[in-house]
Amino acid sequence: MKLQDILENKDQRMVFDAVLEEACRQWCEFIPDAPERMDGEGFADFFYETFEQKGNEYIREAKELAAEKAEKQEKKPSVLKKLKEKEARNAAQPTSAKNKQLKQDGVEL
Repeated sequence: MKLQDILENKDQRMVFDAVLEEACRQWCEFIPDAPERMDGEGFADFFYETFEQKGNEYIREAKELAAEKAEKQEKKPSVLKKLKEKEARNAAQPTSAKNKQLKQDGVEL
């Protein structure tokens, strides 16, 4: 996979960014214990190791979050859909039934 492929794909870019940030966090956390890390030499290898360890985990988590989000969207009907359904019901009702519904909704005739 080339860097251009990652940059063009939103999901891959998100995982790449997360792993890069994780590698930076881990690298910097141990600078006091390993001052030779200060010059950044060896970070690329460390990043690739981190990517191998964490990349699949982050991809799995991203997929799970996307599935949860899609499931929530399916369960939650939109307000617009509810309004259209109500309009359709009202249009199908005779005038006396509409007046009764308006009174139930608190509208004075």
